[in-house]
Amino acid sequence: MKIGKDLEIEYFIADSAGNVTCFVLTLVNQELYQQVGKIIMETLEPSVEQVAYILEDGMEMSGHEFCGNASRSYGLWMARKEGQKGEGEVMVRVSGANQPLKVLVNTKTDYTQITMPLPMKLEKMNWEDTGFEAQITKVELEGIHHYVCIGVPYSEEFMSLILEKAKADSMAPALGVLFFDREAMTMIPVVHVRGVDTVYIEGSCGSGTTAVAAMLAEEKDGKGGEWCYCIGQPAGEIGVTVTKKEGRVHCIEIWGPVKIQGNKKGTIYL
Repeated sequence: MKIGKDLEIEYFIADSAGNVTCFVLTLVNQELYQQVGKIIMETLEPSVEQVAYILEDGMEMSGHEFCGNASRSYGLWMARKEGQKGEGEVMVRVSGANQPLKVLVNTKTDYTQITMPLPMKLEKMNWEDTGFEAQITKVELEGIHHYVCIGVPYSEEFMSLILEKAKADSMAPALGVLFFDREAMTMIPVVHVRGVDTVYIEGSCGSGTTAVAAMLAEEKDGKGGEWCYCIGQPAGEIGVTVTKKEGRVHCIEIWGPVKIQGNKKGTIYL
């Protein structure tokens, strides 16, 4: 949709373990989210992987998807805006999550820890026609469905194949194809957002980390326990704690520092 006018925006950049988000502070009509987001990523701030919009009562991603890293970045920004000093907590309303989420923050160290939405469903996928020997587990989260692939290294060929299958299998606002190395505890996350039609190898992925932790907890024998992992990703590392009670995943928290830059102003042409 071409409007033919300049739009002045104020924004800031946040880096969560290499997953870089542009937060737009200027109020933008929802109908323009996707267009504005694409222009920002293509021209104004080509280093960012995603765009979010801050409203009076919450934060929304360009494609209305859920993003754990953007949510904890938003939590730290909110805490600073409210004048919190040192350790504290905030509740955030974000797209793709049905309920407000709790974020623990430390405004002195930039540490953040967010309680993530629990997976709605885990399912082993029987995609034997891929031609690759891979174990694939689908983890359904609010706002994004992840496909965790084990036993196959990253390749564009396999990623594209699984992404096409995922598009046919799920209508979630965002889809993730996660290449997880169980022995090294590393992951390469590829995320597709339907609304803006983007496919990125992300620097890191908070919801993808959550999906992997949920899968690992489901594999554990016994009805309960708590496990902590640090999962290395292309541009950083995300910590995750997963708790299992009575045979089910009870709580998942992801944590780590966030870097927030100062506010900027820019002009984009619609």
